[in-house]
Amino acid sequence: MKVSVKLILFVGGMIGLLGSCSTLDADPELPQIPISRLYVATSDYQTNEAAVPYNNIFIISPADSLEFDVPRTSYNSSARGGGAIYFNPYAQMVFQASQNLNEVDTVIYSLNYTITDTSITFQNKGRLGNRLFKQVRGMTYFPVNSFLYVYDQTANGIFMLRNPANMSSYGRIERKYFLPETISGWALTMKAGDLYMSRPGENGGISIFEGITNKRDTLNFNFAPSHTLTVSGSKNIRGMSLDTVKNILALTDYEISGANSTGKIYIFENVSNLKGQTVLTPTRTIAGVSTGLQEPVDVAIDSRNEGHFLYVADQKSKRVYRFNLKDDGNVAPNATYTPVNNLTPVSISLDARGPAIN
Repeated sequence: MKVSVKLILFVGGMIGLLGSCSTLDADPELPQIPISRLYVATSDYQTNEAAVPYNNIFIISPADSLEFDVPRTSYNSSARGGGAIYFNPYAQMVFQASQNLNEVDTVIYSLNYTITDTSITFQNKGRLGNRLFKQVRGMTYFPVNSFLYVYDQTANGIFMLRNPANMSSYGRIERKYFLPETISGWALTMKAGDLYMSRPGENGGISIFEGITNKRDTLNFNFAPSHTLTVSGSKNIRGMSLDTVKNILALTDYEISGANSTGKIYIFENVSNLKGQTVLTPTRTIAGVSTGLQEPVDVAIDSRNEGHFLYVADQKSKRVYRFNLKDDGNVAPNATYTPVNNLTPVSISLDARGPAIN
């Protein structure tokens, strides 16, 4: 039997996609020019319709350069209070949900972008509206099937949309996974066909839904995780970033005491077998006055082989910080970005491809 070279390459490529989270987060083609682009979402919303609306997406590019404090461009996605933001190069678009603080805006906005040597421009493409999108906290994409997974805190459910890039005015949910009342979530990420969800609350951690891409939806409010990992002593875990190239996991946490908040970044090494663990013990913890961390709510690791930065959005200090991935303890950030007009960063998404700047 003759087997074509194209078929062999196709099957090999699909196996690679299914076996590596880092491959899922990479572009199908290696860019000619290295990319290090950080998308920052801010939650503030101009309620005066007669005034100029606030931009709610800021792009820092290159994010690994000395000019980290200078955004490349900014844009207003029309979200009434920018919330969770997510980019995946396979989908080739940016998704942003609304914060839903002052206005009812149950929409995930999809944006196209055009990049030249001198500019980055955005254009709204779709409005993935659905009444279940009231407090979208996390999004992640599975390119093998073109699935976009969304976690909504109000509904306490994980929702799957197929081919979101082709949606224009309605976010049709194809599968619904409602969680038990004892489980809540925040950020999402994928590793092969498994969905990872950060878990806030006292002694929070991570919930893993193994093989979710092959599971049908459940409507009995009892879609329990396959594996539960706990970070003892944690209070408000929010952001999560899993780097399978360097086998590193980062989680953000903070503790509130009166008017004061203390932020932390937990870094875990050698995390290739998370499904075989029940307790997560940080290898390092970035925390202390010098860090500037108060209420960190999102984190992104540069997962390239040479990538050595970690980015954090802090909603109380209203800053985006860049740390070295090897940092530990009470250390100052490597760089800091302050959004204009004291806007509040609440979510970040990193597009890092090609060689990193050393």
